[in-house]
Amino acid sequence: MQCHLGVLRYVPLPVGPCRAITAVEIMEHLENPLEFIREAFEQTQAGSFIFTTELFEGFPPNPGRWWYYPFETGQHIAFFQRRTLEVIAKKLGLFFVSGGGIHVFSKVPVNELQLKFFAGPFNKVLHFLIRRFLGTRVMRDHQVMVQRLLDIQKLND
Repeated sequence: MQCHLGVLRYVPLPVGPCRAITAVEIMEHLENPLEFIREAFEQTQAGSFIFTTELFEGFPPNPGRWWYYPFETGQHIAFFQRRTLEVIAKKLGLFFVSGGGIHVFSKVPVNELQLKFFAGPFNKVLHFLIRRFLGTRVMRDHQVMVQRLLDIQKLND
């Protein structure tokens, strides 16, 4: 399986049988998400592919109105709606459920209400406790990356 990782174009990943594949904030970096998912299932014999990515509804959000567009870095190249993920599942003969920012492609049905509960109210409490005691670096890291790119641009001007 090949994985696109930032500066490294492709890195072969060791694979073997497993019950589930996780892909946290990976899907938006892929040139061909459907093929990536197909390969992941084929090479691991997994029953589920559990992933996170931000979804949008309706028309794509306007630039400058959605923080998930990384125009400064160009790292996100794919954006999804729920219906897009449903089409991918159908093409691959999989079930699809989504809840609380967690999405699942599975070979067997998954209870979407349970996912929504554990990824929703239960997760919110857990998330609050983690942020309270450990903090988060998502936006801080994003701002550092943007500032570094701006500094590089100034040096090149």
